[in-house]
Amino acid sequence: MKIHTKQVLSLLLVALAAPVAFAMRGVQVVSELPDGAIFVRAGSAYAVAVGSMLQDGDVLETRNATVILWFGDGALLTVYPDSVLHLVNAQEGSARFKLARGEILGDTTAACPIGIHTIVGTADVYSGVFSVLLTQMGAQGWTQQVRNLDGQVSFTGDVNLDTSNLVVSLIEPNQPFAIPPGEEIIIRGVYNPDAEVFTVVTGGAALVAMTPDLIGQLRDAAVEMSAIAVPPVTLPPPAPDVRIIIEIPYEDIEVASDKGLGPPGTIPP
Repeated sequence: MKIHTKQVLSLLLVALAAPVAFAMRGVQVVSELPDGAIFVRAGSAYAVAVGSMLQDGDVLETRNATVILWFGDGALLTVYPDSVLHLVNAQEGSARFKLARGEILGDTTAACPIGIHTIVGTADVYSGVFSVLLTQMGAQGWTQQVRNLDGQVSFTGDVNLDTSNLVVSLIEPNQPFAIPPGEEIIIRGVYNPDAEVFTVVTGGAALVAMTPDLIGQLRDAAVEMSAIAVPPVTLPPPAPDVRIIIEIPYEDIEVASDKGLGPPGTIPP
């Protein structure tokens, strides 16, 4: 997936004697529409802004906003309104999150595998476009959906997952289940927060093919996400005397699963 633009970014760069790193590693907010999302760090709440860097242990609450995160040299994650997402661990080359509720859309490559943990289990994404939804249906009822548009995705049941209501189950505790491209797994059940046990209801686990409309929606959303999620560039401290202007054309913006690191000529993070 690729779209073309004809923007030219003029960057004021500093001529230094030694090479420098231009951006911080980590999980960075590259889009927020509208304003209003927050993140909680060490018990204190902070307003989300474009350029915010999330740290391990932070909790993102989108409220009415849609927030796009950039990490791992090109992996992208859209967190939709009314979602709560915990950043468990982000390293150079991988990221782990916990989705407490809500919906996310992601796009990554084999260079940056992503893990999304929920009360039901863990979606491990090794490449491609995917989405994860966790919806509360009642006091204790929940529905989990994991969709694989075009990559390599598996789902592993939580260690406390209870499938005793099912004669044969697609998912089992600690057992990975591969989700083929173009398909999604849907899991329905009841969660006991005191015992931390998710019990799958009878007939509550199914693997189904996504409809052409849903496939088109995911593809369009991934293209849009890549089009607007050019990460902010962090410049080094200014030098006292020598400065130069460099014009960098942005010709292509690609979806991460097609290429890897973004348009030719961009400054790496």
